[in-house]
Amino acid sequence: MSTWANPITATLKVHKAGSTTETVAINGVNADANAGTPETFLAAANHLLDIAGMSATITGMAREFKQGVSE
Repeated sequence: MSTWANPITATLKVHKAGSTTETVAINGVNADANAGTPETFLAAANHLLDIAGMSATITGMAREFKQGVSE
C-alpha cells in the first residue's frame, strides 16, 4: 500500500518589508509543525536577509512543502 511521505524540509516564502508583491523564497527550512513559531522563522529569515540589506515582514509569510508518495 502506498502512503504519503512527510517531507523533512519546506520552502519559506516571505514578503520583502515595504512591499506587498516582492517575495523571497528560502529553501530547506524545517517542515515539522513543532519546528518553531512563525515569529521564529521570520527572525531566522531576517538574519539571512540582513546580509543583503533587506528585511521581511510576517504578513503573507508561508511555509510550503510537497508530499511525495512512499511505496
